[in-house]
Amino acid sequence: MWFRTESGRQIKGNTITNLRKLAKPPEAIMIVLDMALILMKRRIDPIRIDYNLDEPFYVPSKTEILRLLNFSGLLSTLLTIHKIQSYHAINKEVIPIKDKVQKAENSLRKASRKLARAERELERTEIGLAKCQHDFDAAMQTKQTYQSDYDALLKRRDDANTLISGLTGEKIRWNEQNKVFEQSIEKLIGNTIIVTAFLSYCGPFNQDFRQRMINEWQKQIQQRTIPFSDNFDIIEQLNDEATIGEWNLQGLPNDDLSIQNGIIATSNYRYPLLIDPQLQGKSWIKNMERDNDILITTFNSKMFRQQLEDSISLGRPLLIEDVDEELDPILDHILEKHYVKIGLTLRVKVGDREVDVNHTFRLYITTKLANPTYSPEICARVSVIDFTVTQRGLEDQLLSLVIANERAELERERVTLARETTKNKRMLKELEENLLIKLTSIEGSVLDDPSLVEVLNANKRIATEVKEKVSIAEDTKMKISAAREEYRPVAVRGSIIYFLMSEIA
Repeated sequence: MWFRTESGRQIKGNTITNLRKLAKPPEAIMIVLDMALILMKRRIDPIRIDYNLDEPFYVPSKTEILRLLNFSGLLSTLLTIHKIQSYHAINKEVIPIKDKVQKAENSLRKASRKLARAERELERTEIGLAKCQHDFDAAMQTKQTYQSDYDALLKRRDDANTLISGLTGEKIRWNEQNKVFEQSIEKLIGNTIIVTAFLSYCGPFNQDFRQRMINEWQKQIQQRTIPFSDNFDIIEQLNDEATIGEWNLQGLPNDDLSIQNGIIATSNYRYPLLIDPQLQGKSWIKNMERDNDILITTFNSKMFRQQLEDSISLGRPLLIEDVDEELDPILDHILEKHYVKIGLTLRVKVGDREVDVNHTFRLYITTKLANPTYSPEICARVSVIDFTVTQRGLEDQLLSLVIANERAELERERVTLARETTKNKRMLKELEENLLIKLTSIEGSVLDDPSLVEVLNANKRIATEVKEKVSIAEDTKMKISAAREEYRPVAVRGSIIYFLMSEIA
């Protein structure tokens, strides 16, 4: 367009004057002027196409254009046309953009509506998903609960089977023991009378006199129709094989008198006073209390009182050795157990001082006198025990010494075997006691305590191993005993010679 040319953009007032002078204005100017005619609502010639031109174009209205050139407002009209043309040119570029923007906005609105619908659908879906997730979690929790219950039932079933199989082996033995316990309960009063009398009165006497006293008590009880055990054995009533085996390993002879002495020394309410000319009782006490840090002293020791107070307050065993027929009066309150309770603490008077009493304190008194005479007051305060060696006890000791010299490896094997046998029997007894305690302490069903099955399985496994060891040990013990018996005559002769010399002296 002409308005786009440099001359069109520089149109001024003298431009119109110059146009008037032209006889035939350029074709482009004529077209612009036609536009001015249309804008000014002037008459224009009918539109017709001029085909004489290089390119066919309509013929402008020349007559009216010539009149228009003389119009004074032509310049402003042309400027308006210029602006309109500029607007048109710009609008030609803007309209497609607006159309695109409109289409984009329409697409955006459609997309927004779709998005809104999708979001609403998504919200509904999420709500449904949340509900499904909640239902799923609830179902999984229910499943887990059922699974836990199922696993618990399976475990209870397995535990029940384990208990049944484990306790079935104990049923026969426990039924037999139950019968024995029922009989023991029936005969408890008579047995208790004999045991109490034995602990109280039999300590100072030898084996024969003790048996005579027990027989006399049994006759008296029988006359009063008090039931007691037919085959009454004081050792079986007051101790077990495991403890006796430990005592034998600690140096206590294996004859009945020595075992009875050990029972009286450890079971009596009163502190023991051992008549021990051969020192075998003192040796046994030292070995038995070695792990408890026993303190050994005499009445003549300068530190006696301090040692006594320390033993009482610290709970250490105290052995007072080599006493005569009189005891130090400082022991009176201790031997009579005149304790004073202050709060939760027991105190006893030692001389002019009061000392706290530890419940683990134990007192042993020994004398070398073969036939001492103690006053009734001393006999009432202590438990006098005759630890004089017997022929059978000396015989066993001499046999051990002979074998230790002749066949040392056999004696070492016997001692080791005895130690292991005692340990195994003690373990069996402890396992049984632990199991019974566990069974009696359960509240509710036995299947509710999982530790019971573990204890039972452990007991069963260990008991099986221990029984095998005990069985093997018994066989080995018989072989060792057979080998030891070859040297028995030497021990018998030595024991006879000792007692002959003792009687002659």
